[in-house]
Amino acid sequence: MADEEEVVDPAGGAEGEEPPPYWVEVWNDYDPSMRFVSIFPVGEKEGAVASSVAYYIIEPGKHTGLHSDNVEEVVFVAEGEGEVFSIGGSKKLEPGKFFVFPAGIDHDIYAQGSDAMRLLSFFPTTEVLSTFQQEIYPVGGNVLSSKPPAPQLTELDPNNLPENFPFSLEELGMAEAGSEEPRELSRTERLIGMTEPGKPPDEVQVRVSEPGTGRWMVGPAGGELRYEDELEGEKKAADEAPEEEPKPEE
Repeated sequence: MADEEEVVDPAGGAEGEEPPPYWVEVWNDYDPSMRFVSIFPVGEKEGAVASSVAYYIIEPGKHTGLHSDNVEEVVFVAEGEGEVFSIGGSKKLEPGKFFVFPAGIDHDIYAQGSDAMRLLSFFPTTEVLSTFQQEIYPVGGNVLSSKPPAPQLTELDPNNLPENFPFSLEELGMAEAGSEEPRELSRTERLIGMTEPGKPPDEVQVRVSEPGTGRWMVGPAGGELRYEDELEGEKKAADEAPEEEPKPEE
């Protein structure tokens, strides 16, 4: 039998080598010509405290899409040729030339000719935020950050575990092995007043803000809501009221 082919993680380098910098390929579903690659080789991770560097690759016939950056951008055209469209007109991009885009100025870069355009951009910040007029992917929004997206944390729902979940509830401390109690309540379940897993609370209390007043209203869900400050005042008055002396027996 032939030897199994070794699977290499493209996000990691060979043993002993540093992993490659953060990069992302950006595109727009409604405009096939809007596609480019952003590579961020210099930032806080590399020791920069007040600047960063980006490297862009745009294939011929493609463009970046109209966008603006949160800070000034100094661009050096390393390879390829094209044109940049901005407020007030357009400029020809040629190898060896520098261009400056002020902060907040919309610009759209088109790659022309037969070779991919490669741009080296310098920014006076450790995080570049590029805001596009169109939605971009894989971001799923309009803002591209030079920093990798942070991991998103979600609360584990013991009643709806993912398929092939690698841990048991006992291992996570959410249930005792062999006990009738299947698990502990999640934080969300405790917040809404549940006392047993899978059993809704007898009464759910709600607290909502009344727009324009700064006051809060509280009460049972689906029932009458009252101003929280009024309830607190009534409770305080009741606590401070003198106790009634028992009437003498006749």
